[in-house]
Amino acid sequence: MMKIILKLLFATLIMVFSQVCSANLLYFYDETGNVSSVLDTGNGTTDRPILYLASTGNPVAYVDINNAVYTFSGKHIGWYYDNILWDNYGKIVAFEEISKPDVVSADLIPRTIVIRSTTIPETVTPLDVVTAAPPYDYQLSTTPLNVLVIP
Repeated sequence: MMKIILKLLFATLIMVFSQVCSANLLYFYDETGNVSSVLDTGNGTTDRPILYLASTGNPVAYVDINNAVYTFSGKHIGWYYDNILWDNYGKIVAFEEISKPDVVSADLIPRTIVIRSTTIPETVTPLDVVTAAPPYDYQLSTTPLNVLVIP
């Protein structure tokens, strides 16, 4: 009887642990319905959310305490607000499934992203002084995320 209880307890712990770990990853889609990036909101190695490109699995940017998004070279590339990644002009770069904007007609194609690099680059002092986000107009950005993060 004790073995059965221990097995059930162990299985429960594994399920809870896997749910907690996966709950930290937010998947973002582009206008074609493909996963473009993953935001790790709690990777345990940093106090800020880290953005990974889906195509490479490498960290490319972080979200600061004011929801501004910066590359690791200090370049301000946009904002994270209302489950959407916005560019500096208030245009949609990527979005979570729960916040799919009306301007996107494509079906969303879920996929698992492998985060290849667990080494988080050091954060530099932001190059741009950002005071406030622009008005969000719920139109699609013409610049994809993989271009925005180029230093």
